[in-house]
Amino acid sequence: MPNKRSKIFLSIFLSLLILLSAFAFMVFMIKNKKPPKPVSQIKQPFPVEIIEIEKTSHKIKLTISGIVDSFTKAQISPEVSGKIIKISPELEKGNFISKNQFLFKTDPTDYEVLVKKNSSLAAKAESELKILISEGRTAQNEWEIFNKNSPPSNSLVFKIPQIKAARANLEFLQAEISKAKKDLLNTFVYSPFDAVILEENIEPGVFATKGQPVLTLVKANERQFIFPVSVNELFLLADEKMKFLSEIVKIKIPNSDIFFEAKIKGLLPDTDNETKMYKIRAEIQNLFKKYGHASFLLAEKSFVTGIVESKEIKDCFIIPSKAIRKNSTVWIMNEKNKLEIKKIKLLYHDEKTSVIKGGLNKKEKFITSLLNLPVSGMNLKAVKFDMNNMDSAYE
Repeated sequence: MPNKRSKIFLSIFLSLLILLSAFAFMVFMIKNKKPPKPVSQIKQPFPVEIIEIEKTSHKIKLTISGIVDSFTKAQISPEVSGKIIKISPELEKGNFISKNQFLFKTDPTDYEVLVKKNSSLAAKAESELKILISEGRTAQNEWEIFNKNSPPSNSLVFKIPQIKAARANLEFLQAEISKAKKDLLNTFVYSPFDAVILEENIEPGVFATKGQPVLTLVKANERQFIFPVSVNELFLLADEKMKFLSEIVKIKIPNSDIFFEAKIKGLLPDTDNETKMYKIRAEIQNLFKKYGHASFLLAEKSFVTGIVESKEIKDCFIIPSKAIRKNSTVWIMNEKNKLEIKKIKLLYHDEKTSVIKGGLNKKEKFITSLLNLPVSGMNLKAVKFDMNNMDSAYE
């Protein structure tokens, strides 16, 4: 038993000794602990794409959208009633008709008869008038011989009323002849201008009433275009007196390589009904002669794109549109390779190119890539920008 107790006490003593040793070592380590040396955090610069551009003066090519305005149309109808006896073989929808080209003819028989009838009556009336005039002069001579000192009791003696009535009848018949001849000429119908047939409703043998439309023509050689523009675009194209510095706008058919040249005629006094933008009017003369059936692409109310050169813009930058940020700002990498956020004045903007002015230096490095959390003063690192990806809008 004594040996067993001794072993227990010895085990307890050793355990306590180990615990005390560990505690003493821990206290020693705490007292002699050295604080860790601080590790400096190095902020890595953010890589950005930049494009370096100098402030200069430019002319840009503005792209404006518009529509083909209403055509000049004419409804053709007979000026005299009659059966249609002849039509031009060209009278088909879509065909080109020259000015004064024959279109159709109505039956002239009734008007030929009227000309002959009234001509015969007029000849008879003229003969009767001559006889009355002769008789009147004879009566006047006889009166002067036999009744020299006394006037006639009335004008019937010299046949004056009869002569007036006969002259009036002759003039009436001559007017009827002129009208019949005019009606006879009007049985032939000609095109009033160079035109394209828009609608036709005419057949030989059909009776056409005076004033009944049988053809609808549109002027082939004229088109008018309306381009709504913003006030900024307007000030890029015209001076203070609203005189346009470029006379020509190139008309482009959407999704094609077909162009037409139109002449800018000026600014209209009203605004667009929907957008309330200002409206520029342009027109083309000799359209069909220049472009042939390609002019049919300029269909009424169709959409077109116009490209027109602006006036010279001084002290501006032309940059990729993707460099424009929210609230009309741009991101600049300054000389210390830090970010600056600058306010700008946006003069022109489209999908690819923007024209800006503002509180900018003569030469700036514009950032074209994105930053998740842009903060003024953050460190930047420039990476190469491919200039070939920028479509220039200036010359």
